[in-house]
Amino acid sequence: MGFDRISGNNVWNGGHNTFNYNPTYISNRGVSVRNNFNGYNNFYGHGWWGAHPGGWYYGGWGGYGMGMGMSTAWMVTDWAMLGGMLALNVGGGPGYGGNVTYNNNNVYYNGQPAGTATDYYNSAQKLATSCGDTNPKKKADWKPLGVFSLVQGSQTDSTTMFQLAINEKGDLAGNYYDMLADQNQQVKGKLDKKSQRVAWTVGSNTNVVYDSGMANLLKDDAPVLVHFGKDRTEQFLLVRLKRPDGTDPTTPGTTPDTTVNPSQSSLPGKTSL
Repeated sequence: MGFDRISGNNVWNGGHNTFNYNPTYISNRGVSVRNNFNGYNNFYGHGWWGAHPGGWYYGGWGGYGMGMGMSTAWMVTDWAMLGGMLALNVGGGPGYGGNVTYNNNNVYYNGQPAGTATDYYNSAQKLATSCGDTNPKKKADWKPLGVFSLVQGSQTDSTTMFQLAINEKGDLAGNYYDMLADQNQQVKGKLDKKSQRVAWTVGSNTNVVYDSGMANLLKDDAPVLVHFGKDRTEQFLLVRLKRPDGTDPTTPGTTPDTTVNPSQSSLPGKTSL
């Protein structure tokens, strides 16, 4: 997707606030968040699943997700493997939302009108709630997308986490965990295979929608839009966390490749809103 340049300018536009953060700034923020994260207390491993019986868990990853001696939930599946499973062009181009700006209650994509703020929110909510059955049956093929801290503003630490996975139908599932409250809720969402936009919700709250894309979810650090209803949108940052053993969260036998090939991109128009 590429919210790397989420707006052409740093914009405070009523209830819709986005910022033009350069890749170096985003990368530095990610390093700080990872360095300050001290919550590797067996999250998404044996003890964690046992203490949170309502959490989403895929048995096909092995006992409590502990594949190959480490939690499979922390791994990230690369484009080559995901492309084959989802029948998508590998790399997918800059995808949906490479440059999104709010101005006077209208949304612009790469400088072109993309509908009203209400249209934009409605399309994200519709996508997120179109998720199919996320019951983690072993016969389904769920691939891990990893574990992220969710940070806002100038935060360099976080106590909220997303663990995400995707199946061959483009359904998104996982967990949203509040470390301070020790509360977990399931995540449900959907990938639009044409635009490669990804939207999801947490628990029973379908009004707050998280809006990103496949390319973003394969990066170490990437912005994400959070729609708090149709009248307010804020930009947050997803920071990929390393596995509890301290190694990079790469699926064994694969090499992550998020190289953009513009000729393979599928960009949305107003009709998708």
